[in-house]
Amino acid sequence: MTKQLLQGQEREQRAVLRHPVILVVLLLAIGGCKGPTPAWNGNWKLNPARSQVESGYITIAASPGAGIRLSNDAFTFDFHCDGKEYSNPNGEALTTSCNQMNTDKWKLTYRRKGTITSEVFWDLSPDGKTLSIHGKSIRPDGSSKPVLHVYYRRDEGKGFSGRWQASNPLESDPGLLALSLAGGRLHFAYPQIGEYVDAPLDGTTVPMHTGPGARAGFAMSVKQEGRLQMHTQLSFGGQVIQEGTLKLSDDGRTVVRQLWVPARPSETDSLVYEKQ
Repeated sequence: MTKQLLQGQEREQRAVLRHPVILVVLLLAIGGCKGPTPAWNGNWKLNPARSQVESGYITIAASPGAGIRLSNDAFTFDFHCDGKEYSNPNGEALTTSCNQMNTDKWKLTYRRKGTITSEVFWDLSPDGKTLSIHGKSIRPDGSSKPVLHVYYRRDEGKGFSGRWQASNPLESDPGLLALSLAGGRLHFAYPQIGEYVDAPLDGTTVPMHTGPGARAGFAMSVKQEGRLQMHTQLSFGGQVIQEGTLKLSDDGRTVVRQLWVPARPSETDSLVYEKQ
């Protein structure tokens, strides 16, 4: 039986070699199983009800020189509540001034290239467990819209100092994600804010195009991990500030984007997008 089996395998191998078209078809079939499916292509809308967010933190602490240090997952901002303007790393050409109204209330004014973009008050609740940021955002045409962000204390800090988590961390998400595969690259975009990147699927880091209010220096990499999964990295100034995955459902109707900060992988956000 063994001799007959070997002879049969040899005949099949010789048949493939005599008919190179068969070999090409087999190679294409094998390669097609490994490539990403075109079901990735399309517009995907965030479903907040199916999403779960563990991040959305800010930390307020004393900085050198009796100042204030405000940190999020990407940037650290040092300033004083003395009415002077300080360069804010969270935006392009952005400055912030702070005036302390009393021990539980600050007024912050944000300017971009000298023009006021928002004026907000930071208020502590009487028990010191809730931080409310409220005021107005000023549009380029001079009109304004209300601003309200609520944070809850997540440590034993006192006053403004401490670690705070947003009550609604999804409110800053653009809501619509556009994906498109072409030429071995993924076009990854948030059209509503003008943010996008065209990244090869081999993990190469490429610059990200950001909207007019964001700082330059962001970059992203995408690495294919199968037909239905990709690994992403977001970096700023050469330092990775966010890891993540994109997972396409078997039916091609849902993309789940999982995100975490490298230093805190247990705090993983799961954003569920549905095909439109």
